[in-house]
Parts: sequence; C-alpha cells; structure tokens
Amino acid sequence: MDSDPHAPLWRHVTIRCYRELNDFLPVASRERRFQFRFSGQASLKSVLEGAGVPQAEIDLVLVGGHPAALDHPITGGERLEAFPLLESPALDSFTPLRPRPLPDTFILDVNLGRLARLLRLSGLDCLYRRDLDDGEIVHLAGEQGRGILTRDKGILHRSAVIHGYWVRSTDPERQLIEVIHHFGLERRLRFFSRCIRCNGLLHTISRDDVRDRVPTGAWREHRHFFVCDGCGQVYWRGSHYRSMTQTLTRLGLLSKTQGPESGP
Repeated sequence: MDSDPHAPLWRHVTIRCYRELNDFLPVASRERRFQFRFSGQASLKSVLEGAGVPQAEIDLVLVGGHPAALDHPITGGERLEAFPLLESPALDSFTPLRPRPLPDTFILDVNLGRLARLLRLSGLDCLYRRDLDDGEIVHLAGEQGRGILTRDKGILHRSAVIHGYWVRSTDPERQLIEVIHHFGLERRLRFFSRCIRCNGLLHTISRDDVRDRVPTGAWREHRHFFVCDGCGQVYWRGSHYRSMTQTLTRLGLLSKTQGPESGP
C-alpha cells in the first residue's frame, strides 16, 4: 500500500536540558538525553518550546557543541544542549542569550500577590496589579526593563519576554528565597525601604506631622515614623515590624544582630 503523500515528514533531534530547565520536562526526560521529533520548518526556539521549555528561561543553547541563537534553523539530527542562567565556569567563554546585568526590578502576575509584598518588604521594586493580563505584563516588562515573575508557564513562551522566571514554589516565603537566589539579589536588598502596599519609597516624617494620622496609642509609644511617597501610608516600628523582622531572620536574610539597613 502506498504511503500517504500528505503525511508529515518527521525529523528528530537529541536534547539535553540542565539544572532547573528539567522542571519543564516529563519525568522520563529529565537529567538525560532524549529524542524529540518535529515536522516542517523549525527553529531552535520552536523545537525547545515544543519540548516544553520556555524561551525566557534559556540562557545558552549549544548545537553540536557550538552556541546558537534561538532563531537558528533546525533540520533534524542535531544534538541540542540547553542551559538556564549560566553559573558553571566551564561556560564562561560563551555569550549568554539573556542580556546582562540581570534585572533587580520585577513585574508579577496575579498569582503572586503575597510574593510581591515580601519582595517589597526586602526593598525590591515590584509592579503588581491584579488587573493586568499577560499581554500588558509583557509590554510593561519590556518598556520598564523589568523581569517577569509568574506561576503561568505560558507567558514565558512569548518571544518578547527578555527576562522571565517561572516561580516553582507555592509557598510565599520559599518563593522569596527562590527569586533572590535565582537573580543573585542578596546584595541588593534594602529591608523596610518600600511600601508593601503600593511599592513607593519610604522616608522619615516628623512625629508631630503624623499625630492625626496614626492611632493615639502608636503615637504615644513610638518616636520614629515613616511615610510612603506614593500612597501616603504611615509606618512605625510596631508589632507588624517585629513580626516581619523575625520572619526575615528565620529565612536567613537578616542575622539576629544585623537588623534592617533602612526604613521603619
């Protein structure tokens, strides 16, 4: 019997993904080389995304041992190796796909509201609005030079995403540590320097100027107050401050003797 002339012509490549890129693969394909088949014209990006790996988390791809751009044509038979953010000294001689420096400002999707508060608590500039759709998030990220943090893998497949990261954990505190370590933000943290409500910067304000803006008990008990330059929220070093300081200490971001560098 003759074969169907309209049947797709399948081609195959061998793929090996490293470190956290394996999170996007079926269990059987993780930490090993596996075969992936495709048909028609294909690019490096389309093949890797077809295998499940979003382009935004790929920092380097070797095709037959040589670095290649994501628009590199794939014809079949190639051996592909995909790496996330470069860490190994053995890869230092290769130019990464993601521009440097890595971002220290972010935009978060609707699923990460509690993470946004913790990042702001740590002094990081985070745009978070529940009304933003994926297209608006990608546009604002590009316009403002922000990295995208998301629990939705789909947004990271968009070609316009320059820096994006799928947050693996579902626990906000673990998410905070995960993002800090992934983007190497340890030295950029300025605890209690931003408003956790609106992301504005905090500055000191005279105690007399807030007498009618805070509870009487807080005004009597405290001598130092801080105000957000965005929404006007007033902060002081009360029970919430002490609780958050304990949380940051427990997470290893603050030592017991270090204390916050700035803010309330």
